[in-house]
Amino acid sequence: KTYRPNKNKTVPVGEELNLASETFSFEEVNDFDSALPVSQSENLLLKKLITNPECILANLIPEVLDKIQHFEVKRIVKWLKEIYLEIDEAEYPLFLREKLKEAIPDEIRNIIISAMNEYTNERLDKEVIEKTVADLNLKLDKGILNSKIDKLKIEHAQANTDEEGLEILNKIQQVRNELFAIKNK
Repeated sequence: KTYRPNKNKTVPVGEELNLASETFSFEEVNDFDSALPVSQSENLLLKKLITNPECILANLIPEVLDKIQHFEVKRIVKWLKEIYLEIDEAEYPLFLREKLKEAIPDEIRNIIISAMNEYTNERLDKEVIEKTVADLNLKLDKGILNSKIDKLKIEHAQANTDEEGLEILNKIQQVRNELFAIKNK
């Protein structure tokens, strides 16, 4: 839960504020409404990691964590990484159900529920885990580059001069070249 100080209390300029004797009230704030939507690649990543939590042990997970842009997705993946080795596999679904009781955005909640419905106790072998996480890492790269292109298109539409517009078009082309290189790996 997020709390924000209640701003009804004011102190005149020059008057000393004695924090020890003051009582402050806090109001609960739900900032989930303003949260960015979960990208398709992050949705797939979260679903896969919940369905196959052993993927959290892959060598590329630190790199994947660095690329996750959605705060809640990153928080859930870090949580999975922390708890996975410490719990019994039979208790894993219980931990997921407890996580659903927390205040999380509906979109994330729906991804977790969907993944829980696909969860089985079957474990993937090490090679499959590494390949799966490598593929998810590539999808994150593509998603980041596509997002960059979308932002640059908005900047291009708002350009004030032809020179600015051309400069932004060149940036878009550079990002598209990066995207093309990733797609052809």
